[in-house]
Amino acid sequence: MAMRNKSKTIKSNIFDSLKISKVNNQEHIEDFTIINLRDAGLSAPYTSYPFRSDDFIFIFIKEGNGKIYRGNYLQEVQPLSVHFINTCQQIELSMDSLDDIYMIIVGEYFFKKYIDKDFYRMFTFLIIESGISKESTPDFFSMMEDTYIKIYNEFKRANRNYHAIGHLVGFLLHKFTDEFWIENSNIHEEKCTLEMLISFKRQLSDNFIELINGKTEKVLKLSDFASSQNIHPKHFNTIIKNKTGKTVSEWITEKSIDEAKILLRESNLSIKEISNLFGYSEPTHFSHFFKKNTKMSPKEYREGSKMI
Repeated sequence: MAMRNKSKTIKSNIFDSLKISKVNNQEHIEDFTIINLRDAGLSAPYTSYPFRSDDFIFIFIKEGNGKIYRGNYLQEVQPLSVHFINTCQQIELSMDSLDDIYMIIVGEYFFKKYIDKDFYRMFTFLIIESGISKESTPDFFSMMEDTYIKIYNEFKRANRNYHAIGHLVGFLLHKFTDEFWIENSNIHEEKCTLEMLISFKRQLSDNFIELINGKTEKVLKLSDFASSQNIHPKHFNTIIKNKTGKTVSEWITEKSIDEAKILLRESNLSIKEISNLFGYSEPTHFSHFFKKNTKMSPKEYREGSKMI
């Protein structure tokens, strides 16, 4: 990989251009979307602003050349290539043509609901913060193309079947793992840091599962996560921030909001009951926290989700 030229010109934000709305819409609720860049109203040559996504991104490039920037480094893009961008990784996409490029954007909620609750163990490459970029053989890319076109066609249906989409995405990622991950398993990541990230994400997820199931009343804090790793909290927070772009506190906040949204949409629990699950003795304190991070109250969010 080459060092990035910091004087590079940027043009537009790909998420703004593609009109992916992070508000109450079905794509956001199910935490999944697939885009054919050719039909997205973009013009080539195309360069995006640097951006971070809270979701996992997979880019399939059948035709075209360009570059994908990750932080200060760049990856040359070739035809018949596939690219995995991890959550919170700053990226920038620059393409000479957009003729045959598909992008899948999928979040943790979709993985847990439609593929497997323990998806990090199933697809261990999802932990690798540096991402993966690989060129493919024509035959293997043809198989991937057949699968992501089926996903795209199902997604475009008015009554799309997310369980069918989840099955196809799972199949695609299993093939991706078999083809690329063993070969890529010696990627230059410090083993201790990788294990720390795996442990942190699993511990965070497990804590909220236990909270929701009433098995604990304690929301873990930075000191708890650091203590489990036998590391000073400040040092642990620095590692998480450097590797993911978010502090431990930001991870906890986002996880709290995501899980609260699921309960507001999909359960009959009262707002007071949800507040108690997340360690708030007063619903007003929970409502203030929720509104600060979503720009709407829990009641407004619940009522809005019922209208979709």
